[in-house]
Amino acid sequence: MTRLGSKSSAATACLSFESQSLETGSRLTKSQHTLFRQLRQEISQLRTFIAEEFNRIDFDPPYRELLDYLEFSDDAQLQLFWRAFQIPEEKDGFQMAGANGSVMDSDYLFDRWCKGKEPEAMANHISPECMPIWALTMDQRIFWRDQWAAAILEEHLEALDGHMTRSDDIQRRIETIYNESRRALIRRKRIIGCTTTAAAMYSSLVEAAQPDFILVEEAGEILEAHILAALSPSTKGLILIGDHRQLRPKCTNYSLSVEKGSGYDLNRSMFERLVLQGYHHSTLLRQHRMHPDISLLVRSMTYPDLLDGKKTFSRPSVRGMRDRVTFVNHSHPEGNIGDCGDRFDSDQKTSKQNRFEAEMILKTVKYLGQQGYKTENMVVLTPYLGQLRLLREMLGRENDPLLNDLDSHELIRAGLLTVAADNYQGEESDIVIASLTRSNNRGDIGFMKSPERLNVLLSRARDAIIMFGNMETFLASSQGELCWIPFFNLMRKHDYLQDGLQVYCEQHPDRSALLSVPEDFDLKCADGGCSEICGAVLGCGQHTCQRRCHSILDHSKVKCDQSLEKKCEKQHSYLVKCGESHARCRHCLQEEADIARRAKRDLEIEKDRQAKQAAYRQELTIIQDEIENLKRQQKYLQEEESQSRTMQQLREDLAALKETKRRQESMEKSRQALTCQNEKSAAPIQTTSDFAPDSARYEWERMKRDEHASNAELDMLMSMIGLESVKRSFLDIKSTVDTALRQGVSTENERFGCSLLGNPGTGKYRNTAHGRSN
Repeated sequence: MTRLGSKSSAATACLSFESQSLETGSRLTKSQHTLFRQLRQEISQLRTFIAEEFNRIDFDPPYRELLDYLEFSDDAQLQLFWRAFQIPEEKDGFQMAGANGSVMDSDYLFDRWCKGKEPEAMANHISPECMPIWALTMDQRIFWRDQWAAAILEEHLEALDGHMTRSDDIQRRIETIYNESRRALIRRKRIIGCTTTAAAMYSSLVEAAQPDFILVEEAGEILEAHILAALSPSTKGLILIGDHRQLRPKCTNYSLSVEKGSGYDLNRSMFERLVLQGYHHSTLLRQHRMHPDISLLVRSMTYPDLLDGKKTFSRPSVRGMRDRVTFVNHSHPEGNIGDCGDRFDSDQKTSKQNRFEAEMILKTVKYLGQQGYKTENMVVLTPYLGQLRLLREMLGRENDPLLNDLDSHELIRAGLLTVAADNYQGEESDIVIASLTRSNNRGDIGFMKSPERLNVLLSRARDAIIMFGNMETFLASSQGELCWIPFFNLMRKHDYLQDGLQVYCEQHPDRSALLSVPEDFDLKCADGGCSEICGAVLGCGQHTCQRRCHSILDHSKVKCDQSLEKKCEKQHSYLVKCGESHARCRHCLQEEADIARRAKRDLEIEKDRQAKQAAYRQELTIIQDEIENLKRQQKYLQEEESQSRTMQQLREDLAALKETKRRQESMEKSRQALTCQNEKSAAPIQTTSDFAPDSARYEWERMKRDEHASNAELDMLMSMIGLESVKRSFLDIKSTVDTALRQGVSTENERFGCSLLGNPGTGKYRNTAHGRSN
C-alpha cells in the first residue's frame, strides 16, 4: 500500500510514496539528471517569455512597436505609411528640434498623426507620395491604427500559444523523466491512497498503476469533475461511499450552485446525482456514534430507518448537565461585521456575529472545564466567520484561570473552534456546542435554510449537544420552514427547548439551576457546583473545605488555608497556613536573608577589589613592556648608527688605499718606461748636482726625484743644449696641469702653448715636434 501526496500524519508517514521511492532507490540516472536540469532551465525561460507576452497583450502596443510593424511589413502600402512618419537624418551631428526646442524622437511624426495633427514644419521633408496619409481624417487614422494594433496582438497571441504549447510539451517530458523510475514501484502496489487533488496531480502515476477499482470516501462532498479526473482507462469499477443528505461539495461561485436554482448544479456530486436518478445503491442503517437521545433528532428529520448500535446506549452522561440535548432560546439580536463575508451567503456582503451567544459559549466551556472535561472532549461549531472572529477575540482577552488551564490559545488549534459546521463534516466529538448566530425580526437566516447543514450540525456529537439560537427567527423564515419547524416541534416534544442551560450539582443532585444569561454562571455555579459549603475533609485530615460546592471529588491534594500558630527552634512565634505547615519561620528567614545579604555585599566588595588589582597588574605589565620595548629600539638604533659610521670610515680608508696603490702603480710604470728609454739612449745618469740650481734641467731632475715625475719627451728636451726659456715654459705647463689634476680642477677652458723665434737651423722644428708629442 502507498499514499500519494505531501501531507501525512505520524501514522501514515511510512506509507508516503515519496519516502518509499527513496528507500527503494528509485532515483534518476546521471543522464536523466542532466536532461532534467536542461528542461527545467528551458521551461523557466519560457515562463519569462509567457509573462512578457501576457504583459504585451494587456496593454496597447507603444508607438515604437507600431512603427517597427510598419517598417518590416511586406505590404507596400504599410511601407508607405512608415516612410510618411520618418524624420530625415541630419549630417554633421545636428538633430531636428520641435517648436519648443526639444529634440524630435523617432516617433514624433507618428505621435502627431495619431492625435490628428499636421506635420507643420516637417511637411517640407515628407515625400509628396506620402502626403495623402496626412490628409486622412481622425476616424480613418483610428481605423488604421486599430488594424495595426490588432495585427500585432495576433502576433503576440501566436507567440504566446507557441510558448505555452512548448511549455506543456516540456512539462510532460519532465513528468515522464521524473516518474519513469517511479512507475515500476507503483505498479507493485495493490492499494493506492490519495485525495482527488493528488489523483489529478499524479495522473501519470495513477494511470501507470492501472487500478481496477476506485473507492471514493465522502463522495457526497466531492465535485463530479474531481472524481472523473481520478478515473483511468483501466478502471473497471467505481465505489462511492457518502451521504447526499449532508453538505454538498464547496462551490465558490454561488450562482452556479444547486441552492441558486439556476440549473447549473455545479456543487451536486456524482453520488447525489446517481442516487436521485435511481441508480442502484445500498444504505447503511446502523450508527455507532450518537447516544440514542441525539440520534433521535436525525432519525426523525432525515434518516427514518436509522438504528442505534449497542455501544451507543452506554455513552456516559455529561457531568453537571440535566439533558444530553439542549436548545437555549434567546432574543438577543445579531450584529454585522463588514470585512469578512461568507461565501455560502451570496446575498450578504457581510458576516454575522452574536455577542450574547459568544459570551454564553465561553461560560459554558468554562463550566464544562470545571466538571473535568478537556479540550479534546468538546468542540464549538459556528456557521459564520464573524462569530468565529468574535469568539477568538473574546478568548484572547479572557483571563479566567480555568480557561487558562484549558489553554485558551490552544482551543482553536485543537479544534474547539471551527469556521462552520461545514468544515466539521465527517468529524465527531463528545460534546458539541453550537452557535446558530442568527437573531432578527425579519426571519432572515441566510444559508442556514439548508437542511443538509442542520443535519451535519446535529450528527457530530457522541454524548451531548448544546445549541444557542433565536427560535423565533428560524420559525419566521419562509425558506427554512421545511427543516426548522419540524426541528423545533421535536425540541418541544422532548422538552429540549429551554430558556437557559439546565445544570445541577454533582455533589448535591437536588440542587439545580437555570443559566439564562452569562452572569448566572458566576452567581449560581461559580465553581461548577452549587451554593452549599463543600465540607469535605482536606488533605491535612483536620479541617474541612469551606469553599462553595465545586467539582473536585478528591480533596487529599487540596491545601488547607486554616491559620496555625507555631514556634521555631529560636522560639519565634509565627502564623502559618495548615496546608503549608512545613513552611519555615519568617523571622528566621529574615535573619538568614540579612546574613546572606551581607555576605553577598562583602563578596561583591572583594570581587571589586580583586578586579581592580587585576586591572592594575595588567596595566603595569603593559607599561613595563612598552618601556622595555622603547629602550630596546633605542639601543638597536644606536648600534645601527655606530655600525653605519664605522662602515663609512672603512669605505673611505679602502678608497684612499686603492687610490694610493693606483698612483704607485702609475709611478712604477712611468719609472720603468723612463728606465727603458734611458737604456736605449745609453745616456749617462745624471743627478741634480750636475746642473746649475736655477736651470730648468735641475728643476726637472728634482721633480723626477721628489715627485716621481716621468716623461720621455721632457727628458729628451732637457738633454738639448740651450733653449732654457723653452724648457722652463714646458715645465710650467706640466706643473699647471699636475696642480689642476690634484685639485680636481677642469682644464677644458685652458690653452697651453709655446712660441719659438729664431734663425733657420736653430732647432725650432725639432722642439715643435717634441711639443706636439708632449
